[in-house]
Amino acid sequence: MDNAEKLLWKDREEMEWALVVLALYFGILIYVFDEVCPLTALCGCPCPGCGLARAGVSLLRLQFTKAWYLHPFIYGVLMLAIAAVVKRYILVQKLSGLKKWVILLLVGMLLFYTYRMVRYFPGHAPMQYFEDNLLHRFLAL
Repeated sequence: MDNAEKLLWKDREEMEWALVVLALYFGILIYVFDEVCPLTALCGCPCPGCGLARAGVSLLRLQFTKAWYLHPFIYGVLMLAIAAVVKRYILVQKLSGLKKWVILLLVGMLLFYTYRMVRYFPGHAPMQYFEDNLLHRFLAL
């Protein structure tokens, strides 16, 4: 077994419980709210990442324009993911150099989120209001 394969198995073992907890968490969100976004489930508003999962699915279906429409930052996320896999498992290096790119991507996503909230909320997907949220349920009591 080469170093990259050993590293992959080591990383998988270290993240095993986190992945199980995340799967349970998202399973409960989907079951209770029919929604995967915690912010949308809580208050009904989309989060800065809303549309990323649908954009990723669109990329897998080779629907590049639709992916761009749903969330253009999917391409930045994809590039960072590829860079992380190459750096970690092919070059067998630490991921510390990618931190600045992750921060830059997150800042860009927050700025884009602000623009979309001002321009499109609550009418256009994925910037829609989810009325069956926890806060709405609580205030309706």
